[in-house]
Amino acid sequence: GYQQVTERIQQRQCDVLCCYRLNRLHRNLKNALKLMKLCQKYHVHILSVHDGYFDMDKAFDRLKLNIFMSLAELESDNIGEQVKNGLREKAKQGKLITTHAPFGYHYQNGTFIINNDESPTVKAVFNYYLQGYGYKKIAQYLEDDNKLITRKPYQVRNIIMNPNYCGRVINQYGQYNNMVPPIVSATKYEHAQAIRNKKQLHCIPSENQLKQKIKCPCCDSTLTNMTIRKKHTLRYYICPKNMNESRFVCS
Repeated sequence: GYQQVTERIQQRQCDVLCCYRLNRLHRNLKNALKLMKLCQKYHVHILSVHDGYFDMDKAFDRLKLNIFMSLAELESDNIGEQVKNGLREKAKQGKLITTHAPFGYHYQNGTFIINNDESPTVKAVFNYYLQGYGYKKIAQYLEDDNKLITRKPYQVRNIIMNPNYCGRVINQYGQYNNMVPPIVSATKYEHAQAIRNKKQLHCIPSENQLKQKIKCPCCDSTLTNMTIRKKHTLRYYICPKNMNESRFVCS
């Protein structure tokens, strides 16, 4: 990649840097100037199939290259701005700006359609969570029920947090309701968020001098330090594999 190119230049392994277009070297002017100075320092010239040959020992060629690079950055900025404006307008029209459907949906004709095979699992996750069960316990229930689809604890957490499941879409351009068909009600989703926010106060990562120094005796993974604050503070270490799986894999 790019790092290998700069290393070869510094090791004086090349005399000419070839590319198809100059904007493929860098679209960022600041980084492009660094590359130009590097080429000038090691007397490496630049040959572009589209833009021509640039002798880095000649001031006029360096000026031309600087202009080309500036235009490349301007073009990149304009394209980026046009894409953002297009996505913003698309969002205002109530259209999705992504084709990546979350678990429980599939993408079809510009929108998310409820996946009848996966949606019962989403409903079960919310129902279990509102009953007070944690991510790991819910994952175990899903694993034991052959009518539902197995999810790992972190996937259960992602389901609980995703506003798409109540028909709400939140992105960098704002919040849009009823953009996708809901799998659970907005009331149920908000209730789940309230429970989650309350639980966050009781279990938080803790900084200490043993951080990243204790290994799991079973799998040699670095243990994660957690602190529970209820009536008394309890600090303990847990294998990350046990955190990410529905059942304990290390004991």
